[in-house]
Amino acid sequence: VKMLQLLAKRACITNRQTFNFSKSIVRNSYYLVIPELPPTVEGSDAVFHSESFPSFEHASSQAVVSGGLRLCSQIDTAIQQHIEKLAHESSKPTFESIFHPIEDYNIPFETGYYTIRQLALVRQRAFAKLFSRFDSHFSAHREFRFQDPVLFNLIR
Repeated sequence: VKMLQLLAKRACITNRQTFNFSKSIVRNSYYLVIPELPPTVEGSDAVFHSESFPSFEHASSQAVVSGGLRLCSQIDTAIQQHIEKLAHESSKPTFESIFHPIEDYNIPFETGYYTIRQLALVRQRAFAKLFSRFDSHFSAHREFRFQDPVLFNLIR
């Protein structure tokens, strides 16, 4: 948030530049902030997969942070692409065509959340503080996906 405020202030400062020529030149400046995926840490794939039980012996704080953030970004991207695809289709979407894929995308997301929660309960020293940070992060992602105006218009 602080970084975005700094960028906004910087954009306001550099928005209008006047040179000592016969005309004033106006330049509009925009900053595009692209979220970065954290690098894949060894062991994060063993912790965050929903096909079988997670491998807790590979769980380190770096693997949990990397895997959790990566999981949030991937799920948000998949859901956003699904909603955009439905918005561009000519046929009227049904409840099943909207929400069944979202629920399918939600399975790894919820599995990752409960994996971090389980680690926080079992190995409290290492993961309790980490889970408290992720709890708010995951809940924000849960709420954000249903606040999309395109999704709202599809349902309406």
